[in-house]
Amino acid sequence: MARIDRSSLFAAGVVAVTLLFGIVCGIALDRWALRPAERTARPGVPRGAASPRFDPADSRMQFSRRLARELELTDDQRRRVDSLLARQQVEARAIMRETRPRLEEATARTQAELRTILTPEQIAKWETMRRDRPRRMRPRP
Repeated sequence: MARIDRSSLFAAGVVAVTLLFGIVCGIALDRWALRPAERTARPGVPRGAASPRFDPADSRMQFSRRLARELELTDDQRRRVDSLLARQQVEARAIMRETRPRLEEATARTQAELRTILTPEQIAKWETMRRDRPRRMRPRP
């Protein structure tokens, strides 16, 4: 059996420390750079919980602020852009109200046809999957 000398122990220690450092850096990169949305805590939403419902008005305001900042809009331009984006949001909501029933019909047809293909066990699993999935946006009045 070969005798272990100090240089071998030192080399093994360096490899172990390097490996641990790489793991820690990988986790940090994943948490802070690749998934920043999970890092930003929102009031009233526990960490790891499903994200809150999408807020179009908040999204519009963020976009408007970004345009104002990056394009260096004047106060007049900013007011006009805000007005334009607000009108577009109202129009988009109206289009979704008109379109949603057709989308729901297509979804219902697809689900009915899927039930004819799946076995009873598969249907039970599928229904559990549907029940457990994160909730999406719900229609607004």
